[in-house]
Amino acid sequence: MWRSAWCTALCGASLAVAPRSVGAVEIPQIGADQAYAQHELAGLTDLPKCISPGPSFDVHNVIDGKSTLIIACGTNLSMTLRWSSGIKDAAEAVEYPTSIWLNRGNLSEY
Repeated sequence: MWRSAWCTALCGASLAVAPRSVGAVEIPQIGADQAYAQHELAGLTDLPKCISPGPSFDVHNVIDGKSTLIIACGTNLSMTLRWSSGIKDAAEAVEYPTSIWLNRGNLSEY
């Protein structure tokens, strides 16, 4: 019993007089400082900005007369089919003809 009380007293005393820095490393004060937390998080809440890699152009001049065929490995996987369908939907939004080759991974389907 006296040992645990002695250890608690020593540990508590050492925490109460803990230095603010250890060597060259500064130990920040920890507490419910809302202003400090908001200052530290301020740069992390901004939305990312999209910077174009070049000048804009008319996509229809580039894709005119072309199309895409998506051949995914095994469209029996729902993830693969959703991925392929998402690409096809995006292509249809810009009026670009796209087809999906449905296969189950069997050699007879190729």
